[in-house]
Amino acid sequence: MTQKIEQSQRQERVAAWNRRAECDLAAFQNSPKQTYQAEKARDRKLCANLEEAIRRSGLQDGMTVSFHHAFRGGDLTVNMVMDVIAKMGFKNLTLASSSLSDCHAPLVEHIRQGVVTRIYTSGLRGPLAEEISRGLLAEPVQIHSHGGRVHLVQSGELNIDVAFLGVPSCDEFGNANGYSGKACCGSLGYAMVDADNAKQVVMLTEELLPYPHNPASIEQDQVDLIVKVDRVGDAAKIGAGATRMTTNPRELLIARSAADVIVNSGYFKKVSPCRPAPAALRWR
Repeated sequence: MTQKIEQSQRQERVAAWNRRAECDLAAFQNSPKQTYQAEKARDRKLCANLEEAIRRSGLQDGMTVSFHHAFRGGDLTVNMVMDVIAKMGFKNLTLASSSLSDCHAPLVEHIRQGVVTRIYTSGLRGPLAEEISRGLLAEPVQIHSHGGRVHLVQSGELNIDVAFLGVPSCDEFGNANGYSGKACCGSLGYAMVDADNAKQVVMLTEELLPYPHNPASIEQDQVDLIVKVDRVGDAAKIGAGATRMTTNPRELLIARSAADVIVNSGYFKKVSPCRPAPAALRWR
């Protein structure tokens, strides 16, 4: 009789321990990898709106925010983000965009209100350039080449706190390229140094695609936050200004010479259509 009682008590203790283990160790239970990845992406990276993404990025007064200009005159990301940042009350920010065009005229008001106090860029055009030329900014604009921008960031002279990168599409982890989706912008090369070096990377996308979204010019390990927006840019306005089609003989000669340099550089390889290109040679 005593032996049966002891056995029963032991079974109760084991059952109680199992119940506790199921509760305490639920996070460590086996689950399909795809399910875990999907849950992690939604819980960790996706934001309901741009304001939430900015708040979660840890942006503070005096920090540096960056953007790329793959959409050129059709860019909608810079104005959209800066409008929300201004409404949230941030001040004294450094704006480090790879370039700024006519479409960025709304930045004039943000400069007047003290939201933006310093600018790094490869170029200025339109009303923004005119106002800055008249002394709108207290500090001179830091003008650099595209390669110079990469050096500034990689050397630490320009420290990007939060990069806001607009892409046509990405998956829930942040894998993205510039040629999938409605607003295809082509290469995301301008954004790569931001994705590599910014303390926080916020990806704005028009479309969320199934995981994994490949090939990826910007990869999931580089992306901290993702927010889905209606539009990041107007691809129809990319082919204007410096990127317009030309019939000018001098410009065509320059283009042909540049193409010859690329072809003979040793880095340009013809790839069989039946075989994917090496990562270093993919269209980015």
